[in-house]
Formats: sequence, C-alpha cells, structure tokens
Amino acid sequence: MGATDRKRVIDQLEYYFSDVNLMNDHFMRRVAHKNNGCKTSHSIASHLPFMAFNDISSPTGLPMKTLMRFRRLNALVNNSMDVLTDAVKNSSSDLIETNDTIDGIRRKPCKPLPQMSDQLMASVDERTVYAKGFPKEATVAELIQWAQRFDGFVSLQIGRHRSGRRFSGSLFMTFTDKCLADKMRNQLGVKYNDNELQMETKLEYNFRTKAFINVQKLKSQPKTNGVSNGLSAKDLIPDKSVVIKIMGLKRSVSTDRLKKFFTPYGKVVYCGRHPDGHCLVQFANSLDTLNGLSAIMAPTNGGIDPKMVINGQEVSAQVLSGDEEKQFWIVANHKKSVRSKRREKLNHKKDRKRTASQTGDQSAKRLAQN
Repeated sequence: MGATDRKRVIDQLEYYFSDVNLMNDHFMRRVAHKNNGCKTSHSIASHLPFMAFNDISSPTGLPMKTLMRFRRLNALVNNSMDVLTDAVKNSSSDLIETNDTIDGIRRKPCKPLPQMSDQLMASVDERTVYAKGFPKEATVAELIQWAQRFDGFVSLQIGRHRSGRRFSGSLFMTFTDKCLADKMRNQLGVKYNDNELQMETKLEYNFRTKAFINVQKLKSQPKTNGVSNGLSAKDLIPDKSVVIKIMGLKRSVSTDRLKKFFTPYGKVVYCGRHPDGHCLVQFANSLDTLNGLSAIMAPTNGGIDPKMVINGQEVSAQVLSGDEEKQFWIVANHKKSVRSKRREKLNHKKDRKRTASQTGDQSAKRLAQN
C-alpha cells in the first residue's frame, strides 16, 4: 500500500474515532461497550452515551473485524485485515493506535474523549456548516478532497436519501473552531466544480428544519369548514399582539435583561434569541397600545431602520411582519399545542387516580356499613 492510500485509511479511521462522529455513532459505542466486557442492550447503550462513550479508549478498543464491516474502510483496504493492521501500526496518527493484542483499534490514552454534554453538542453545531448544491454523482473521496482546501476542516457528514442511501447533494462540514466555519460560510460564490453552493450554519439548518416540520404537522391537522387549522394568516396571527425583532444586540446581553428593558412598555409574553443572532420580543398588546414604544422606535438620522439603545448599545428594531411573522406564530402555536396536549394528558391521569381513590373510599364505606 502506498503512502497516499495509507493516509486515506488513517483519515477514515480518525473520522470514525473523532469526537464529532462518536457523539452520534451509537453502533460504535455499543460495540466498544460490549467488547469491554459489558452486556448492554441496543436501547440502553443508545440512551447511556457517556457510559459507552468512554469504552472507545479502553484497552480493547474496537475489534478490527468489526471495522472491516464498514464499507468505505473495507474498500480502502481491499477487504484485507492485514492491510488495515499494517496501516495503523506504521502510521504517525496522534489519535488512534492498535491495542496490545493487535486485533483492535482504540483512541490513544493521551487523547481522552470530552464529557458528553449538551454544551459539547452545541459547540460542535456552532462550528458546523451545512452546504447543498453538490452533484449527486459526486463520490465521498472527491467531496473530502474538495473540503480539505478550507482552513480548519475536520470532518464531513454526507447527507443521504432514506431510500437507497444515495447522496442527497448536501453535507455538513465541521471545522476546528467557529471563526473558521464562519469564514468559509461567508465566502462569496463558493463552488464545487461549476455548481454554486448554498450554505448556512447548522443552527440555522436545525431551526429551519424544525419550522418546516411544524408546518407539515399543522397541515396534517383535521380541517374545519374546509380550511386546515392554523394555516390561515388571519387565524394564525393574533390581532392584539406584536412581535419586535431586535438586531445587532450582543450575545452578552441575556434575554432576562432584554425582557426587563421592555417590561415598562407593556406585558412581555415571550423573549428569545434566534440562532442567527437576532432577538424576538412578543408583547400581549398591539404596538399602538404600548406605552411609548412607538416613540423610541422612530427612525433616527433619516435612517430606514428604527434605532433604540439597550444596555448602552444602539440596536436596530422593527416590527415582525410578513413571512417572518407567520413563521414565528407557526412555531409558537405548535409549542402551545404541545403544552396543551401534555397538560390534558396530565390532568386526565390525575382524574383517573382521583376516580380510583373515590371508588376505593366508597367500597370501604359499603364494607363498613355491612
């Protein structure tokens, strides 16, 4: 095996054993946990990620015979375990090594895995870019080679269709830090061959996908008088409510402080931060009834966007309208519906317990009377 082929094998193995992959690869964690002498079912290993997360660095690691089942790795080593063993033994990888019996691969002890947490997953999402527009006939090797020209590139996650597992034309690129991810995303006219790509952060992708799912759920609701519930803009958006969009506010300003700032102007129902950085503040009343809010939102210096000063910082503010407002209310109404159903389920459970208790008391009284 040549040096180039050996490097491809090591690169593929380092991706398998990387932090990014192990956070989502339940199969590798489950096999490593089982190989470490633990008997854990598939469902338990999937829901106890931290337990199985550490077994990747155990003395036994992951068996090579299991790794040979990975199609891409198998193709790189021509279905030869000897080639795989030779590549790892003779590599200068800082991440992986063979175990003592040379029948498995593990992470090096000097490269411990970080503790699995929501903060870790959020930090990975921040430095991950979603890109689409790739030709569907592109191979993984070609995509990796293209991605490696960007500074700080770490790993690639290919998007595939559920049916047939074919490449969907989109992927996620993870970088070493958020700055390099933003640098790549903000480049103009990024192309793959002659195809211009569309890019966004993974946080934006997650938000957009969630909003789309919420719309589909609303569409699937039963229709009333021939109109699907929640899809009419008139029914969707309350008459006596306004949502203000705040742009340019530093992330150091908490939503609690923002809510405290707006409370004197009216009742604040919701205050949150969008993944792309802007903040949304929902009032219970319309704009003209809010105490003086219209005045402080007046355009300054002949500008188009109204300005206001929050926590000593000048920010842009505007009333949410159009598609943005409709999307806000789609998400808000869906969350409200979920909370309502959860509350109904809880109340129903309490009623059943109360009824059972009353029935038991009545039975006890009848027995006492007899």
